[in-house]
Amino acid sequence: MGGALMIVDLGHGRGWLEVEAAKSQARIDRALGHPQQITEAGRSWEQQNAHWLTFQKYGKPIALHPDTPSVHQKGRAKDTDERPVALLNDHGWFQTVFRWINGVWTLVEPWHFEYFPERDNHRHEVVELVNDNGTWRIAPEKEWDEMATEAQIRAVVADEVQKALVTSKAITEKAVKQYSRAGAYKIVGVQGTKNAPGPHMYLTGPGGSVHLPTQPDVDLMRRYIQATAHVLDAPYNPKSASVNGEELLTPAQFKTAMLWIARMKPEPEPVKSAAASS
Repeated sequence: MGGALMIVDLGHGRGWLEVEAAKSQARIDRALGHPQQITEAGRSWEQQNAHWLTFQKYGKPIALHPDTPSVHQKGRAKDTDERPVALLNDHGWFQTVFRWINGVWTLVEPWHFEYFPERDNHRHEVVELVNDNGTWRIAPEKEWDEMATEAQIRAVVADEVQKALVTSKAITEKAVKQYSRAGAYKIVGVQGTKNAPGPHMYLTGPGGSVHLPTQPDVDLMRRYIQATAHVLDAPYNPKSASVNGEELLTPAQFKTAMLWIARMKPEPEPVKSAAASS
């Protein structure tokens, strides 16, 4: 590093912080479920000097001379109008600008928070960085289904299907994405015996395979595979006629397809029939 400050772009037009503070900010964003509003984060010498000159002229807001330097220049301070104080304290961010007013230490800049890594209860939680053409950024988080095991995915499938059947509510778009991304589902034909020559059609996927006894079952699963192949590109809407030209399943058909998947049991990989795979 050679003593140079490594800075990380926070994204969403919020400026930058030094590495550990930026990683903490990423964990805060994750806890909030959205990017925290930040009016200003790290400052250059020139930006701090502008604040200093304003302070000299008007007496507020408080600013240090840029040669001090300020905590903003060190990349460990932020000003924000979104202030869940308990959450921020838990992640090592504290309000620090107090003044002695009428015999009482008084918080005069509630928007200003500074980062103290030794007080961050989450500092060991991993946050990855990526270098984007010379600019360091927080790496996009992987969705749960990209990190989950096949068994965990199947458990979510079964649970979502059961809830949908009980409540008659549509399965969530997030669930559809999980099923699709985790799935790699396909329909294969299996050569049968002399008494039942086949081909017998099976749905295969991460959970194993399940027999599709009738042609309507095969058609239903083929439509499921076609429809969910596009859910990453367009929202899943059961009332919509198509996505990217592919016919979607009705909510009832989708639940039926999910039940087939929930019924999957690990079996030996079936022998494929050359003409019957999808």
